[in-house]
Amino acid sequence: MLYGILAAVSLAALWISVRYIGLRKAIRNSDRELQEITEDLEQNRIVKMSVPCRELEGLLITVNEALEGIRRQKVAYEDREAKLQRQIENISHDLRTPLTAIIGYLDLINTETLGEDDAQSFETVRKRAGMLQRLVSQFYDLARLEAGDYNLDMQEADIGKMLREELLDSFGDMEQKGIQVEVEIPERPVMICCDQDAMGRIFLNLIQNAGRYAASTLKVAVDVHDKITMISFENDVKEMKHEEANRLFDRFYTADPARGQGGTGLGLTISRHLTESMGGIMDAKLTEEDGREWLKIVSCYCSLRDQ
Repeated sequence: MLYGILAAVSLAALWISVRYIGLRKAIRNSDRELQEITEDLEQNRIVKMSVPCRELEGLLITVNEALEGIRRQKVAYEDREAKLQRQIENISHDLRTPLTAIIGYLDLINTETLGEDDAQSFETVRKRAGMLQRLVSQFYDLARLEAGDYNLDMQEADIGKMLREELLDSFGDMEQKGIQVEVEIPERPVMICCDQDAMGRIFLNLIQNAGRYAASTLKVAVDVHDKITMISFENDVKEMKHEEANRLFDRFYTADPARGQGGTGLGLTISRHLTESMGGIMDAKLTEEDGREWLKIVSCYCSLRDQ
């Protein structure tokens, strides 16, 4: 009798052990499946339970329903984004032609025949029209970049020379704003494969960003190391937070609207898109040095050859 009881207890213990081990393995497998699914939601997969268990199967049903809801939201979001991009592109395209005509007519007006007050008003109108034209162009380019329709003409170029020329053109504006510019660019050619118009656009956006937010100093440097060309724009800032630095590439985000000076929050967004389209990366971080906070925007590209 005792032997039979012991045998039954042993069998029960063995069954529980096997069941426990099987459930642990099944949970690990389900966890691995869930991680794979969340990494690629495009695939219409569900989490399965390899060992029957009513309670855990109920949990997985809830998990799979949540995954399906996330997929539907993702599809709806991407659809809204695609529609918004098309609308922005269409509206921008429709506005560009009349704006170009307006600016052309403004350029034909002989300001010498205007009185002092009228001339000042006319200059204000022309500046505002130019700002609107640039804004429309930014909307249009951003829509094309995000849709993957922005065509690049990739050629070999000396970006050191290009950057020096952009800085030289902007030196007078920086000097008027009291911003000291420090430059470290190698005298030798720094060659990468890029679209020269896009690279010039990136440099101009970075210079304008520094012009808006630099407290007193802008440091520009080009460094080539291990076949990687790194371009850095670093300027001192006042009262910027780390989370603000992380958001600088968000559409329409301006770190300080009161000091934005007409900034739309699109320049850095477009710059990062252009950089990534040319195979590079761009990031920003906030550091502290000499008792001042510095915003450093770095972009990296593959060098064409050892330099």
